[in-house]
Amino acid sequence: PAGQIRAFLEDRSGRLWVGTRGGGLFRREEGGGFRAFTTADGLPSDAVRCLLEDSDGNLWVGTESGGMARYRDARFDRLTTRDGLPHNFVRTLVEDDEGDLWAGTRGGLVRLKDKRVTTWTTADGLPGDNVRTVLEDRAGRLWFGTSTGVAYLAGGRMRTLSLSEDWSKDFARALTERRDGSIWIGAETGLFRWRPGDARPEAADLPVREV
Repeated sequence: PAGQIRAFLEDRSGRLWVGTRGGGLFRREEGGGFRAFTTADGLPSDAVRCLLEDSDGNLWVGTESGGMARYRDARFDRLTTRDGLPHNFVRTLVEDDEGDLWAGTRGGLVRLKDKRVTTWTTADGLPGDNVRTVLEDRAGRLWFGTSTGVAYLAGGRMRTLSLSEDWSKDFARALTERRDGSIWIGAETGLFRWRPGDARPEAADLPVREV
């Protein structure tokens, strides 16, 4: 595949998909070699940022300038700012336990439910509009890491968590949940742990500051 590799995915059929920045999308074929998909095939942009296979077996592609698209029945169906996305740069895609699709963009958060687009921005309580990562924990909370902080959505309410005294430095890049239910946050200011009941994430003693 040509271009910088930005995303990998193995689908339920065992096929490997590779998203690149500039070269489009590639699928590993059974006989060897790769099949390329570009804007000439309906891909919204040749700069692919993230990939997701949903519970129905559809492949979703997030791009850096063309929004996102669903690949099904050898066809790309696009979703862009014209359809309600707050921005056409889609960084991350997650499907929750209810089958709703969540997308983090440079302009806010998106939920796609029953073909209806709902958005959240700083006006709705999101700490930042540049959403870098999304995670659903085992309790059903949805977590969002942004360039200016972390928040989670539970019971229809958005709650923001501060990592430091200066929110402008709370650049959250990564989220994961451990078996004990704690949420670990990788940020520009270090590594943090949040446990249910904590008012604020606790900094971990990682010898590296930026995660």
